[in-house]
Amino acid sequence: MPPFRGLKAKPPSKKVDYLLYKNGDGVSIDVEKADAFRSRYIDAVKRLAQVGKEEWKLKLAYMYFYGDGVRQDNQQAIELFHELATAGHTVAQFTLWKIYKANSAAPSSDGVYWLQKAAGQGHTEAMYTLASLMLIGKFGDENAHNEAICLLTQSAEKDFLPAEELLRKMRSRQLDKLRMKKIA
Repeated sequence: MPPFRGLKAKPPSKKVDYLLYKNGDGVSIDVEKADAFRSRYIDAVKRLAQVGKEEWKLKLAYMYFYGDGVRQDNQQAIELFHELATAGHTVAQFTLWKIYKANSAAPSSDGVYWLQKAAGQGHTEAMYTLASLMLIGKFGDENAHNEAICLLTQSAEKDFLPAEELLRKMRSRQLDKLRMKKIA
């Protein structure tokens, strides 16, 4: 089966060609050819993003955020992430959480909003992160502990290893407490 069957848009091969010529992988190093392929790749990503292909909008947002092949433009990146997040894209939602968190000493309400949206739609790392924040008392109410356990369980059921490990540690501590009560 071809590796890209089923994708909404075929990925541009220019990035692969760029890397081949840049690194000399099976071909002679040719900076001019590498730059030409890189330029065509960036143009293709922009075109696919403009026609509304979500995966390419996300790629373009990351390119702007990190300055990968384009002039770094955090405002443009955040606008693209926000557009995708508003449309329900969980990776964009979680990315906005990370951006807001990185720019604030404490979780901002905007960041928490996007974290909760991503977790509510099943983004495993978002569920784990939200549960962790609830467990350490960063936010939540009297039901936060139970909700955190539910989120961790759901994340672990999707094979997110940090959630599995945290649940394992919590069960171990709980068993230790029960043993200590029996001894006393």
